Amino acid sequence: RGLGDVYKRQPYGYRFKNDNLVVVPEQAEVVRQIFQWRIEGRQYRQIRDELRRRGTKTPRGGQWQHSTLRMIVNRSLYAGFREHDGEYRPAPHEAIVSVETFNQAQQVFRGPGDRRLNASKCIRLPA
Repeated sequence: RGLGDVYKRQPYGYRFKNDNLVVVPEQAEVVRQIFQWRIEGRQYRQIRDELRRRGTKTPRGGQWQHSTLRMIVNRSLYAGFREHDGEYRPAPHEAIVSVETFNQAQQVFRGPGDRRLNASKCIRLPA
């Protein structure tokens, strides 16, 4: 099964090459910064505003939305994993963030209206 069957669109931070995902360095830096800001406790709205201020374009060349940022932070793809049948499995592509960074970003409070931790999104790996 080719990547076009798995991913409807090319994920931000990657490009398709010979049916593989390859890291795009400039976009990968943006992804790492998004994760870092989230770990620091910034809300998606604040991250969105900062990316807009810097003139950073979205995957489609438009303005960032908080929903796009949430999707990036919640995708195990960026830690080098794919979810299959409710389990996380290593993917063949290079990770942009570490599993530790991904898990830390999942633990950040969602906002004043939702104080639940998103612990269920953590990738559990054998020690």
